[in-house]
Amino acid sequence: MNEIDIGTNIKARAVAREFDRHAQPRMVAGKYQHDQNNHLVMELDDKIIEPIREIGNANMFVTQGKAWLGDVMIGVKSTELTHVAVGSGTTAPAAGDTDVETIIGARHVYTDRFRSSAVVTLSTYFSSTENNGTWGNAGVFTDVSAGDMFCHSTFASPVAKSASNTQVVDFDITIS
Repeated sequence: MNEIDIGTNIKARAVAREFDRHAQPRMVAGKYQHDQNNHLVMELDDKIIEPIREIGNANMFVTQGKAWLGDVMIGVKSTELTHVAVGSGTTAPAAGDTDVETIIGARHVYTDRFRSSAVVTLSTYFSSTENNGTWGNAGVFTDVSAGDMFCHSTFASPVAKSASNTQVVDFDITIS
């Protein structure tokens, strides 16, 4: 009997980009502008706003996310990845994680999501009034309150989110 090994590697990278509190994505119905890394571009008065700071890291595709993906592939589930949550915890992600550590605010629906070749990008915009606190970790979910966690990440350094800034969190999920 011949066996075929189909190897798939899913890697995710979370990036938090800090902006001035007045920065907001230009909302054009169903259309967003992206930079060279395919991240959501922030504009104010038709001028591109550069981030004050950018924090990246690698993160973990958790067991619950693997099970969810398998269920989607065989038609058992039809849910989508729709939300991101941030928390103040800094413990490294573990395969068995099902939620972020010490959640701040509520899970937030994505502002934009798209695929370019084998990279899926999920961008979430947080206004100056949303999810304020010191972020240490973030996760991707299939629902606003329950649902499955797909991946979990800790930031390389704390992300200070307050009323004086806005944030965009991008999850780049590479399938190779």
